[in-house]
Amino acid sequence: MTIGIIGAGRFGTLLQKHLSTDNQVTMDNPTDCALVIFAVPNRNLEQAIEQWKSKISPDAIVMDVGSIKTIPCQILQQQFPNNSVGTHPMYGPDSAGDSWQGRKMVFCKLQCPAAAYEQVQTLFTSRGVIAIECSPTEHDQMMAKSQALIHFIGRALTGLEPQQIATPDYDNMLQMMQKVTNDTWELFYDMQTLNPYAEPIRKNFIKKIEQLDHDIDRHAEPLATQRAQIDAIDEAIVRLVGERFALARQIGQTKQASGVAVQDAKRETELFLRMNTLAKEYGVPLEVVIHLYDYLMDESRKLQV
Repeated sequence: MTIGIIGAGRFGTLLQKHLSTDNQVTMDNPTDCALVIFAVPNRNLEQAIEQWKSKISPDAIVMDVGSIKTIPCQILQQQFPNNSVGTHPMYGPDSAGDSWQGRKMVFCKLQCPAAAYEQVQTLFTSRGVIAIECSPTEHDQMMAKSQALIHFIGRALTGLEPQQIATPDYDNMLQMMQKVTNDTWELFYDMQTLNPYAEPIRKNFIKKIEQLDHDIDRHAEPLATQRAQIDAIDEAIVRLVGERFALARQIGQTKQASGVAVQDAKRETELFLRMNTLAKEYGVPLEVVIHLYDYLMDESRKLQV
């Protein structure tokens, strides 16, 4: 097979090394190639396609090798609607420089003819790669946990060093930190910002860490300190209620100037639905939230008249 690899970075060079043993492989020259592989960072894929598309045969199969699949696969389908494959080799130059045996690789078929898709897959499975088929969405949902979150944790561990007295778990954390910090910051930011499922996973993790830290502090604090915290929370509640009432007055003035009715049933329904969600999220009894917002909404209406 004639293969054109776009991107002569570390991974593009790894592809050339292994695929050229029984294929004709060119670097940054896709002309007349049956398979074109874009081995470029996720964020540069669209730009690279625009640069090279005129040199790619209409019959060529086009694939990417990025660690994000939802957005890149959308780009591939827009640019090559009938002959594209999304892939993610879950290995790299550091882990599979000499052999791909037993390494996993994700394949998203998209709109590729069955025979061509099988040929592309065989190109890798014949070298010992284990093929995993899934949709771009399924891929990114799983990678948000197994890649984006792990790299986030690994980066956060930067600064830890080997020490004489250490548990096996500590040594495992150091190994994880060293592996993820070998990758570029560009790759790190791509997996955090271009994977649409990474942010909620990351935010939920941070929230749990903060809650755990809070629980530790609360467990160690004497009663007086805990009461001081409650006092501070109470003060914040009163302050926020005051700010809410001030905004309610401003909204009332805006409604009067625009001839809009004070009571907005749709808006109030949306607020109560949102409060229902927040009550579940923060573990507050629903009846407490309803009672509180019944009062706040009633007072807000009075202020808007």
